[in-house]
Amino acid sequence: MSRLTKDPLLAFAQILIVAFMSMAVVVALGMLIGIPFAIINREEIFGELLLQSNHSTTEVMAIIVAAFVLMIVMMGLWFKFLQNLLWIINSVGKGDPFVPVNADRLRNMGWTMVALHLVAIPVVSIAGWVTSFTDHAGPNLDGPGSGIVLIVVLFVLSRVFKKGSEMREDLEGTV
Repeated sequence: MSRLTKDPLLAFAQILIVAFMSMAVVVALGMLIGIPFAIINREEIFGELLLQSNHSTTEVMAIIVAAFVLMIVMMGLWFKFLQNLLWIINSVGKGDPFVPVNADRLRNMGWTMVALHLVAIPVVSIAGWVTSFTDHAGPNLDGPGSGIVLIVVLFVLSRVFKKGSEMREDLEGTV
């Protein structure tokens, strides 16, 4: 029996991460398909926005397409983050998480979250601009606090894993 089946939490985490990775791919593909659809049907989809905005149709559509492309990039970053997490979970399931590659994975996850937050800035700005022409509320953000905490935790864990793997190598060298 594998360690993943012995540990229901790891098995659940693995299934959940794979599901989220699949959703990231589906959302990215939907955005990719949505770009030409939005351009072709711009009057029906964005008619009110086009009427109320003081920008030309070309400018409005360029902004909308930019948002779609940025969201595709965000899904790619999210997928990469989840992929690294899945690899770490798999190494835990194998019983050997304190290896140098996991420290690298955690560091990569930290940088991926930094990039994700930076890409989100223009997306949220565009969403706020678009919703300013509607009766709907603008983007709801809980603030950057939780994201910043996650980034710090990832970098700290990266150092912990790196130090743990170094200590283990030193210990193995003395035996």
